[in-house]
Amino acid sequence: MGSRCTLSAYTQVGSNVVMKYNFVAADTVNLFSAEKRFVSIKDGARFGANVTVLAGLTIKECAVVGAKSLVTKDCESKCVYMGIPAKCVRRLRDDEVRKIRPNWEW
Repeated sequence: MGSRCTLSAYTQVGSNVVMKYNFVAADTVNLFSAEKRFVSIKDGARFGANVTVLAGLTIKECAVVGAKSLVTKDCESKCVYMGIPAKCVRRLRDDEVRKIRPNWEW
């Protein structure tokens, strides 16, 4: 985990997750809401610098989110996401996934 990362108490993080600096996982929908929502980050997920994940979302296994992205929807496994809002730009190849999760059962 990089410096200046913010994870709320409502964030569940799996194993082998990489978060670069200024990562934020929000737990409220807006500033005026007291409702809290979980953020679930599964095993092997990767986040570049300055990424924000909004409340109530799931980032699935081996998803990669590029720097300065805003995640507004659930991220599928083995996809690369970029942009504001973050969109899947391509799927990871099996050899790329093996680098992220070398012990994953195939």
